[in-house]
Amino acid sequence: MLYIFAVESKLLAKMRYSLIVAVALAALSLGSAAPPQSQYAIIAQFFKYAEVIREVQLDNMLDITLEFVDQVVRSVPANNRGPGTEALQSYLDRGRVVRQTGSLKQKFDHVYGLQAVFEGLQGQLNPESPEAQVIAVNILGLLGVASDFAIEDGKFYNNFVEGSTLMKAKLSTSTVNSEQDLFSAIAEYTDSEFTQHEPLLERVLSFRNRY
Repeated sequence: MLYIFAVESKLLAKMRYSLIVAVALAALSLGSAAPPQSQYAIIAQFFKYAEVIREVQLDNMLDITLEFVDQVVRSVPANNRGPGTEALQSYLDRGRVVRQTGSLKQKFDHVYGLQAVFEGLQGQLNPESPEAQVIAVNILGLLGVASDFAIEDGKFYNNFVEGSTLMKAKLSTSTVNSEQDLFSAIAEYTDSEFTQHEPLLERVLSFRNRY
């Protein structure tokens, strides 16, 4: 029964996120078509769209991370739990708060802070202890987390490309030329490999306060 509820919850979450992205893209499309809208307002609308799909991506990645850590914690028998399990539980508790109320930066930092947590466990655990052995076996699950992250990156990338293409089509040639640094950054991101996405995306998003 719990498994069924978990599956239903995931399906509802996917439907909700798909709806959020669809609404954001529709807002970008309709807003960009409004006659009185300035060229800069079109670009500003794109950045609002980018922020929405970025939050969806980070929420999904945080859900993946927290689910993995929760599984690791629950796999350690209660009588074997020690400092390692405590550190993971602390990460889990903090992550649940960040998931509900955190900023985009806090969500990003928490997701990518997981590696540091596991690295810190090396100095806290006795390698021969039952706790350490159980956690070590479960660390292999990080490969699955990385694979899921790549999937979320692909979803974001496709939505970003769709939105940026729509935005550019609504702009005049003179605007595109005058904002060439922005469009060069967008092109560099869209032409990049997966491993380069994060820093190049941050460069694109650094332009948002201009508009």
